[in-house]
Amino acid sequence: MIVSKLRLPAEWEPQAATLLAWPHADTDWASQLARVQSFYVDLINATLTYQPVVLLVDCAGSESVVRSAITQQAHPLITIEAQYNDTWVRDFGPLTVCDGESVKFVDYRFDGWGGKFLASDDDRATAVIADKLQLPIQHMDQVLEGGAVDSDGRGHILTTEQCLLLRHQGLEQRAVERMLEPLGSKRVLWLGKAQLVGDDTDGHIDTLARFVNEDTIAYVKSPEGDEHYPALTAMEQELQALSNIDGQPYRLLPIPLPDPVYDGNERLAATHLNFMLVNGAAFIPTFGGDSDHHALEQFGKIWPDREIIALNCRPIVWQGGCVHCISMNLPAALRPWLDNYQSQ
Repeated sequence: MIVSKLRLPAEWEPQAATLLAWPHADTDWASQLARVQSFYVDLINATLTYQPVVLLVDCAGSESVVRSAITQQAHPLITIEAQYNDTWVRDFGPLTVCDGESVKFVDYRFDGWGGKFLASDDDRATAVIADKLQLPIQHMDQVLEGGAVDSDGRGHILTTEQCLLLRHQGLEQRAVERMLEPLGSKRVLWLGKAQLVGDDTDGHIDTLARFVNEDTIAYVKSPEGDEHYPALTAMEQELQALSNIDGQPYRLLPIPLPDPVYDGNERLAATHLNFMLVNGAAFIPTFGGDSDHHALEQFGKIWPDREIIALNCRPIVWQGGCVHCISMNLPAALRPWLDNYQSQ
């Protein structure tokens, strides 16, 4: 009997590259485009210090603009021309699944977070990337955003009822769990209905709680008196009740909820949990408040072998997400396909 080794690698595992999408004038960044493009240039340069960047661009002109702004040459910038509605590649980009020595993209449908936004080009983007890289792809009929699931690389998937059951109304929980099996899911760890104010995603896990190693889950902890306190305290109790496949409780790492960040009168979904990992470093969202230092200190304790880099995410949080939302990790198993694409 052939035993499947199917798995969705954890984000702390070695990576081949980081996937990003360049913000252009037809994206929702248009009203603050220069500021946001400057943020992306800084992020690309910082990431290239550690590993390659695969960048989606809408046209050759955009590629020229980006390449003229790149100052870091430690690793290559690899561009792929594609059409996309916006730049949230965590949610519409490829989920890379490994099965022993083989690797493929699993491509779920993307519908703009339950039809809130236009997403037809985003929905096709993973197929374009797979075609360019000549990589196997498995198309799925169901909707799933990458920010809605978090993997420990061993078959545990952490997610929220608030998002996944809302996306699949009428399906029982077990049916949704079966939907995740192409990712190598053996156990789904469900959290309830916590959601940050200002979050268009209906409670993505990458705003609330994340695996930071096989035994530890970092999570957002709210101060008393904040409007999030009841829901996030209930989530904390749910996390305390979780156990791994061996029946052992997880070590929990509380990360403070940032001081409220507003766009006019609208509170934004600011969270330090929306971090991005690269080889040898962690980019931690900061917002200029008192919680920044404590969050950086906590992550430094869990990752003493990584550089902990504060990343001011105020230029992008006004659109509802941070650095994890705009990026997708491409595991080390993809390196041969990227090398082949570069050599063409």
